[in-house]
Amino acid sequence: MLREAIKKQRIYSALTQKQMAQLLGMSVTKYLRKENGRLKIELAEVKKLAKVLQLDERILITYWMADDIQELMLIDKSLTEDAIRLVNDNFLYLKSNNL
Repeated sequence: MLREAIKKQRIYSALTQKQMAQLLGMSVTKYLRKENGRLKIELAEVKKLAKVLQLDERILITYWMADDIQELMLIDKSLTEDAIRLVNDNFLYLKSNNL
């Protein structure tokens, strides 16, 4: 999800992969591997990407997290369900206690 959103916005913004690499301070090869899914995009890079592409950081972080969940689903669906349930329970606890 994240990679597709980044690529789509990069093209919409008329930026080349070389320009993106320069704006992010990385080699073109490294950028290509990240955009094509051969290297994981780190959270700090997601934040930089949001600034460079003028996108809502929260949306890109959500895509980043969703990609991790999808990857976990490929490994073990029941573990994924347990992890989602745990996160949801923790979220509800924090919300009910105004934390």
